[in-house]
Amino acid sequence: MSGPVAFRAGSIASLWEMIESSASTWWWSANVLGQAVIRLETSIGDNAAGHIGQALGALKYEADQLQLKSVTAQLGHIEQFIEGGGKSTAELRALILDLVRRIQDEFSEQKILFISTADAALYLQEKPLFGDDVADAFPDAIEDISEAGKSLALGRHTASVFHLMRAMEAAVQRLCGKLGIENPDREWGKLLSDIHNAIAVMPKGELRNTWSEAHANLYHVKQAWRNNTMHPKQTYTEEEARAVLQAVRTFMTQLAGLV
Repeated sequence: MSGPVAFRAGSIASLWEMIESSASTWWWSANVLGQAVIRLETSIGDNAAGHIGQALGALKYEADQLQLKSVTAQLGHIEQFIEGGGKSTAELRALILDLVRRIQDEFSEQKILFISTADAALYLQEKPLFGDDVADAFPDAIEDISEAGKSLALGRHTASVFHLMRAMEAAVQRLCGKLGIENPDREWGKLLSDIHNAIAVMPKGELRNTWSEAHANLYHVKQAWRNNTMHPKQTYTEEEARAVLQAVRTFMTQLAGLV
């Protein structure tokens, strides 16, 4: 059994981790409190009181993890009642019933976002999304590449392309600087023409071939964008965003060895 998972905004956990770490506690606590509500109609023994205390303690931890403020507040009221020497079983029963209602209300408000297994790696990114070579060659693009992957995993396809566009700015700047090409913010058609001309005057050989490959990869990025300029379309579909991601990855990976 693994330890508790710290659920927080922006975190990701497997379904098993959620069940193992949290759901079992909620079910056990709900069962104990449910029995307590029934028993408190008459009286409650020391053994049952001990179980209630354990359940409340477990619930407090889980409520804090999930930021269930209303539940945490009610748990505090129950704690104050017990520590203050409250003896009325009817009052304690009412406090617990209110706690159960608050749990139901809070759970109804909590939202969980599902990420497919196939796209989990795009979000988690245990390593740089485009690899270490790209991260080393284009440090200014690291954050945008990372956000592009996360946006794609979350179904924010247009946002993903926008981040890739920002990453491409860094790559194109480096490419043009390396080839001595000015004004890299021009239309891609003109830029590709200047890059082609710069490569054409290179001596024939492996280096020229490698630069020609970079030129071809940049053309593929332009085609994936389906636009002649660096300006984006208004929106992008999932298929288009994935095509842009793959094209940019190929271009930047290959270019990293040249700059």
